[in-house]
Amino acid sequence: FSVFTGFFVYKRYGKLHSLFTLGIIIACSPFYIYHCARNGDADALFLLFFSLAVMLSTTKKFFWCGGLCLALCFLTKSWHAGCALLIIILYQLYLYFKRDRLCLKQILYFFAALLFPVLLWAIIRYANDGTKFFTQMVKYDLLARTDRGVENHVFGVGFYFKYLAEQMPLIFLGLIAVLICAAIRYKKDVLMFLKQPKFLFLLMWICVPFIIFTLAKTKLYWYILPCAAGIVVLTGILLGTLVKNPRFSSIAKTVLLLFFAVFICRTGARNINRFLHPSQSPLQTFISQNCDSVKGYNAYIECYDENGAVSGRWSQSAVFVAEISGDLYCIDGGAKEFLGADTDSRLIIILNNRVGKYDFSDYYICASDDNYCMLIPKGGEMNE
Repeated sequence: FSVFTGFFVYKRYGKLHSLFTLGIIIACSPFYIYHCARNGDADALFLLFFSLAVMLSTTKKFFWCGGLCLALCFLTKSWHAGCALLIIILYQLYLYFKRDRLCLKQILYFFAALLFPVLLWAIIRYANDGTKFFTQMVKYDLLARTDRGVENHVFGVGFYFKYLAEQMPLIFLGLIAVLICAAIRYKKDVLMFLKQPKFLFLLMWICVPFIIFTLAKTKLYWYILPCAAGIVVLTGILLGTLVKNPRFSSIAKTVLLLFFAVFICRTGARNINRFLHPSQSPLQTFISQNCDSVKGYNAYIECYDENGAVSGRWSQSAVFVAEISGDLYCIDGGAKEFLGADTDSRLIIILNNRVGKYDFSDYYICASDDNYCMLIPKGGEMNE
């Protein structure tokens, strides 16, 4: 993401603008928490393909590549890709009325690159379980999340603005300060910049996902990552434009650059520290430390979820750790399905120590700590 974004800004605006943008990416906290960066979730890939789709769609030569990235965006995060498609359509409509139009061949290549991967996936998906998955995509992922909210993630209209203001305060302040300074001292330059199609594109990049996800009932922090990416790019471009302005005094440039350097070092170090000392839940820690002897096993789980209810479903984060640490095949169903499985097969179950509803007399504990234990059928073989 950083490489492609920096290159995009470099090609369209210049080296200084690109350096400012890359520096802000290092210091932008939302890119390092909540399902992004190295958290092993689809949202990091979604942010990459979303950004590539909207950036490539601004070039006629690689417009079809934007369609391909949009397809990958859809395959990564489903309906969320609609925001990128809307940005592309709105921007191209604006250019159309400005008489900077795409030719028919470019449009056909774009939709071919977009539809081919999606249709290929749809055919394979349909062959697997018919229309069941597609029905759930529409009913749950689209209608339920948009209309009524799901999983208790329903918040007010100011949810995303508050989150961005809390996680990106200096970026917001820098953006506002640059706009105020430029508006006061360089009115003509500001007006020229605001009239450019490039600015409208950046404004769409920020506002379209912000408005759509604000209107949707279900709200999660990581939904707004594309909006944060647009803010970062716009801030970097504005800072670069201001510093390169010959009428901007040397003293002001020095102060701005020093402030920027301190900001990058301070916030960037905090984000890097998140990688050096990652946080894990007790369940993730237990799985990662006790999987060596049961690699490749079928794994069930019966634990308390975040709401305090007993659940036999694997969470996404637990699946990630189980697959990475022990190559486990995670199966939903909990203790009931585990007890009904063939005991001759290689299987385990991970239990919360307080879960004592079932009879596990035919199984023995192969690993345990203060919170969890791992059971295997008696006589079952373990890896050395």
